[in-house]
Amino acid sequence: MWNMSERVSPVPVEAILLSGKNTEEVGFDNHGSYYTTLYPSNAIDGPKRPLVEKLDRYLRSSDTIFAGLAHIVCPYQGERYLNSRYKRLLDLAVSIPAAVVATPVITTLGFAKKVEDGGSMFFVQERLSHVPGKTINLIKIRCMRPNSDAGSGNVQIAQGLKPSEDPRNTKLGSFMRKYQFEELPQLFQVVLGKLSVIGLRPNTKYNLDHLQNTWSQDRFEKWRDAYLSGRLGLSGVNQVFGSQFKEDDKRYHTDVFYTKHASLGLDLYLLWKTAIKLLVETKVRQ
Repeated sequence: MWNMSERVSPVPVEAILLSGKNTEEVGFDNHGSYYTTLYPSNAIDGPKRPLVEKLDRYLRSSDTIFAGLAHIVCPYQGERYLNSRYKRLLDLAVSIPAAVVATPVITTLGFAKKVEDGGSMFFVQERLSHVPGKTINLIKIRCMRPNSDAGSGNVQIAQGLKPSEDPRNTKLGSFMRKYQFEELPQLFQVVLGKLSVIGLRPNTKYNLDHLQNTWSQDRFEKWRDAYLSGRLGLSGVNQVFGSQFKEDDKRYHTDVFYTKHASLGLDLYLLWKTAIKLLVETKVRQ
């Protein structure tokens, strides 16, 4: 694991801007702008949303009152923060009210899915936990045709596709995946302590095998150490700064980056970016 005594800024998001896309380690030298390559400024906030852009710049800076307060409240970083009571308190503060608000949406979409094809309302998939040898049953509103997610070939089917364009989706499923409504039941899993609101996404066993067969042993072991460092999450750096497409290299860089530099300030910023991504950026893709 990494040296947790390494000094990083309270909100180390500026480091993302300098991250090398093709480096083995997510570094902080001048290999290019990882952030702006993935999301040009006119594709995220846009000239018609100057207030959102200014607020985003403020929240991702390390020399603001917000960053200082976040660091005072919780000075922990990296693996120590990931397993701290501060992160758990943040999870509860976000997930409990969010789950209450989401309940009628979950119920409506679940019944609509039942009417659409007569299948089950929810889809439960076994994923690998951050605890070695343990699994977690990830709950989603079902988006695909019944039994269409079975088998190892799913990694190849999903590769290079937007979730909403997956051929296994039903019509309602494509709509839900476009706006990520199918993930809403997992808010209750955050409340129960099974997941965190921010963290690495849980992986299936066949996807883990795919990564192990695709990457070098050194790269896979570094990513595996990151995966096992703390509770897995609903959203994270990969979902915010990565791509809609399932790209293994970007997953490696963003997952390793988050685990090494996790902090209360970074989690709060990623929550903000997740909200903006759902409420604003979806309109850009339409």
